[in-house]
Order: sequence, then structure tokens, then C-alpha cells
Amino acid sequence: MLRPQARWYYTCNTAPEGEMMGAISLRVPDKELDLYKDYARIHNRSLSAVIRATMMERIEDEYDLKTIARYEKQKGAGEAELYSHDDVWAELGV
Repeated sequence: MLRPQARWYYTCNTAPEGEMMGAISLRVPDKELDLYKDYARIHNRSLSAVIRATMMERIEDEYDLKTIARYEKQKGAGEAELYSHDDVWAELGV
């Protein structure tokens, strides 16, 4: 399937609370846009909120995977220190 070339546009606005808000314009095929809008409507959210949440989830997932890979590497090299729940609670005085 041929994908249209994406073009990003960025502008900055001020939200009512005074927080700076950036705006991104993304060109997508009409069928994809309809799908995105339907998904947002089903979940009773704005399209903007759905896209922001999706991007944050993607970033968090990628960070988690990198963290797990780093742990697995340290564990394999015998460099990871592991503690039981009881040890941690005792150290914290809980």
C-alpha cells in the first residue's frame, strides 16, 4: 500500500489557563481520518486528546521496553541487584 508523504506543521497557541499549547497539522487519507474520528467518538474524547494519549502511550511503551532490555542485559551479566519485597519494606521502615 502506498502511503502519502506526511507533512507536519507546528504552531503555538495559548490555552485558556495560560499554558502554551502547540498545534500539529498532520495530513492523512480521508479513510484514516474517518477511522480516527470514529474511534474518538466511541471513546467520547476529542480527536486531539486521542492522538496525544496515543503518542504518550507509545513513548512510555518504548521507554519501558528499553528499561526492560537494560535490566535483562544487566541480569545476564550478573550486574543486577535484586531485593525481595520484605527487604525493600524493611529498608523503607514500612
